[in-house]
Parts: sequence; C-alpha cells; structure tokens
Amino acid sequence: MDEVRSAIVATSAKLPKFRVGALVDVIPALRGRFSLSMESVAAAELMAGSRSKRERHVIAKLLAPFERAGRVLYPQPADFQRAATAISRLREKAGRSRSLAQPCSMG
Repeated sequence: MDEVRSAIVATSAKLPKFRVGALVDVIPALRGRFSLSMESVAAAELMAGSRSKRERHVIAKLLAPFERAGRVLYPQPADFQRAATAISRLREKAGRSRSLAQPCSMG
C-alpha cells in the first residue's frame, strides 16, 4: 500500500478559484493519496470573501467533508500570542513603525 501523506489546504493564492468552484475536483482527487486538513482561518477567509449565495454554497460544500471528518484545524489562544510576538520581533529588527499585519485583498 502507498504511503499516505499529510497536507493542509492553504488558500491564499487560489481564493477566487475556490469560491467559483473551479477547483471542485482537486480535493477529491487528492483524497486517498493525502490526509487533508483545512485551517479554520482559511475556511473563514473563504466564506468571508464570498460575494453571493452561490459562492457561499460552493464553499460550504468544500468545507463539509473536512468538518465531518474532524479535519478542521483550530488555532489555540497561544498561537495568536506567538504570531504577534514574531511580528513584533520582525518589526523590531526592521525598525519599521507601521504594522506588518495589513488587511489583504480577498481576491
């Protein structure tokens, strides 16, 4: 039997394609070959960026198997603290006065 590898679905580069269902066949094609997980923050970004009932439906359909399988990854409170500390240290080293945590376009 082939080895099953773990993979986390990251969405930043493909957000618009996920929302319109252009990648609907990609996730099922990976099942069995990879143990897939979805980050809750990525799931929230996908849903928040949806611009219509149809797009929300596409995203809900995409997320449902992850939710049923218990494969949605949720950050712990300490994760946010570590991320904030890392950004703070980067700002300190770079000597920047503006925030590195800028709002991003959702596509």
